This record gives sequence, structure tokens and C-alpha cells, in this order.
Amino acid sequence: MVSGTVGPRDAARRGGGCVCVRRVRPRYRAHRSGQADPPRHRDRERRGRGHAACGGPARVDRRRIAMKITKTYFMVMAADVARGANFYRKAFGLTTKYESPFWTELSADGATIALHHGGGDEARDTGLGFYVDDLEAACDAVKAAGGKIAKEPEDRTGEGIRLATAVDSEGNRFSLAQPVGRSPCTARPTRTACRSTSPMKRSASVRPRRARPI
Repeated sequence: MVSGTVGPRDAARRGGGCVCVRRVRPRYRAHRSGQADPPRHRDRERRGRGHAACGGPARVDRRRIAMKITKTYFMVMAADVARGANFYRKAFGLTTKYESPFWTELSADGATIALHHGGGDEARDTGLGFYVDDLEAACDAVKAAGGKIAKEPEDRTGEGIRLATAVDSEGNRFSLAQPVGRSPCTARPTRTACRSTSPMKRSASVRPRRARPI
């Protein structure tokens, strides 16, 4: 850095002042001087360098994005896997995709139900459910296959279904539901379909024409 200053010999020289050139010491010295680091190297932790930024977007591994899901299944426990598989085949007509004494997969209209060896004979909730077109016939099929109905069919007006709770041969509770009185928009909850079939939406979209001045 260059600094222009007027030297002390100006008074002795009639021809004007002289310009002395000197190096100005920087504000921050190097590491060996014992002083603090320059701002660009100081407080790396405070600046977040080398650490995950708090509140910022998380880094996503692109290898995980490239991963493809090949199968989605619902697993239930069975003390006797073969007996449980026979129950679902007989009650609902499911087809076998894979079968073994410890793991069996059954196909249910595109979904996969997997029976895993284990559990006991006590009844337990699973979250498994089937939509059927005839609830009474489905309850009779469950009983004929060796299961039982834990809760008889009842109307669920707020949900638009009739619901029953069944238990399979291995003690797994599952639900049987039949849609009742559902409109097309409720059966297929897509906003575009409901918007196109709603008369209120159509009338609101049509604006009245302004009268032309005579």
C-alpha cells in the first residue's frame, strides 16, 4: 500500500515538497506474528464452515433419490403361516405370490399381504382393511374360512361407509367396509373432478355481461 505524505524538508526546499513512499503495515498480520487471523479466516465455527448449517436445507443423497420402490406390502403376524394363508385365500380369493413356512405373500387386487411367522393366539389390531361390494357376504365368508366377526356391521354416516371388524384365524383384527351413498367426487377425491361437476363453481366462473350504453 502506498501513502503520499509531505516530508519535513519542505521548509528547506524552495522548489516544493517531496513525496515519500513507504509501505503501510496491514491491519491484520500473518499467523506467525501472534495476532488474530484476518476476518476471512477467523471464526470458522461461527460462520458454519465445516459444519452442517442450522436451519438451512438438508443435503440429500442423490443415490437415495435414484432408488426405486419395487414392492409395498402389509405384514401381519401368524402363529401358523400356512393356516393364515389358507384363511385369506378361502375368505377373499387371494392368490399366492410366494410361500414358505416363515413368510408368505398374497396378492389382493394389486396390494400385497405378507404373513410373518410369530405372534400368538390373542387378538391384536393390525390396521389392515378391505373394501367390499357386499358387507354381509364378506362377513359370512370370514366365518366360513375359520375367522369370526368381532363387531357386526354398522353405519358410519360421517365416513360414508358401513363398517365391520373381523378377526382372522391367527387373531389379527381387520376391517371390512362397504361404501354407501357416496357421490362421484367423494369416491374419487380429486379437486379437478369436483370443480368441474359443481354447479356453484360453474355459475361463479360465468361473469355477467355489462350493458352497452345507448
